[in-house]
Amino acid sequence: MALIALIVLGLFALAIWAHNRPYRRLQDARALVADARAIAAFDIAAVRLRTVDRLTLRAIPNRRLVEAFGIDNSFTTTDSKRHTDFLTQATRKIQSVNSKGWARLFDVAQKAMGLAEAHVKSESPGAGLQIPLARLVRILTFVTVLNVLFGVKPGDIAIQDVVTATDLINTLWMLSKDCSNKSLLAMDKQRLRMTLDHMLRTLGEPGGDERRLNPLNLIMPAYETLWRVVLLTFLAAAFRTSDPDTVHWFRDVMHSVPSCFDRDRGSTGEGDAEKIALAFAKEGLRLYPPTKRIYRGPLPGGPQRRAWRADIERCHRDPAIWGADALRFNPLRFFLLAPDQKSAYMPFSVRPHECPAERGGFGERAIMLLVVVLARRLGTRESGLLVRFNDTVLDGDDADMPLPNARDAAERWVVVEQ
Repeated sequence: MALIALIVLGLFALAIWAHNRPYRRLQDARALVADARAIAAFDIAAVRLRTVDRLTLRAIPNRRLVEAFGIDNSFTTTDSKRHTDFLTQATRKIQSVNSKGWARLFDVAQKAMGLAEAHVKSESPGAGLQIPLARLVRILTFVTVLNVLFGVKPGDIAIQDVVTATDLINTLWMLSKDCSNKSLLAMDKQRLRMTLDHMLRTLGEPGGDERRLNPLNLIMPAYETLWRVVLLTFLAAAFRTSDPDTVHWFRDVMHSVPSCFDRDRGSTGEGDAEKIALAFAKEGLRLYPPTKRIYRGPLPGGPQRRAWRADIERCHRDPAIWGADALRFNPLRFFLLAPDQKSAYMPFSVRPHECPAERGGFGERAIMLLVVVLARRLGTRESGLLVRFNDTVLDGDDADMPLPNARDAAERWVVVEQ
């Protein structure tokens, strides 16, 4: 009898443990989100931080970008005025694509796509053409971003300059993380500046402040955070999903963008077509946040020895918050978010330190504009789009798993023309 009683008690304890386990997981997930939001909001000290303190905490982890790209913007400066001036400049550029500007920008992006496609095809002519996706999307995104930031028209750019610039940005980003050869870093940085000057004529007079005049101050936060999200969202929406509802809604999005973004200035809210389009962008940003981790500090001489780290990607993918399909691309989830999901979703950081691209939904609209340009030109799985990842697991078509988001992960991905 004693043995039976022990077994019964053991089973009862196991049942209680199993019952409480999901709740404990949710509590752990909530704690993770709370910590991430606190770090992103600079709420990591016992005293209220001044603006200069916050800028210092953000600039310290970004010092490598100053060395690699010679930039001086809100992400690298400790100067409050420079920070404010940069935000004002960036906001002005974003607002230039006003409620009547999306159709014009869509036309720009289509022309950029034509340039990109012609270039990648010229690199490997012949039958059985394989189009390198990463390079294609980088060119498309870069040319479109230059138009927003500097008013440059696609027809006024030498495509080889764009290829050189995007390749060097990618190379320098990798070198900035681990490069013992400082002369190589300096040489590539100089080549990039010369290429940008040839395109934009933006270098100052001798003796001027090159860092503050560097066009990369604006280009890096815009282009670098955009092109991979565009690529991954396009593949998720156009190629990797087999869910009938998602396929149906994306077909509608391809027809509604950009017209659904052009609203009268006096209108409020979003139309149904726009809500659906933005849901695709939001789901792309959830699975593939532009900044996977946000770092702060540590302050020199302070008690904290390592930088604080907010794991945004983990917050966006935690099944305790997002459900059993957390790793699956499902835009329809954004039609009804639970409070925990709203709190965990922070692709543009958190208030009052959100990225300027969050204002007015600019970033989400820009993502979908470029995704739709790609889908209209390359097609979808329904229309015969064939993508080869050159990876056994990815080519096995497990659409319930997200694609890898590492910087060099997409270099072997190709569209196969049939």
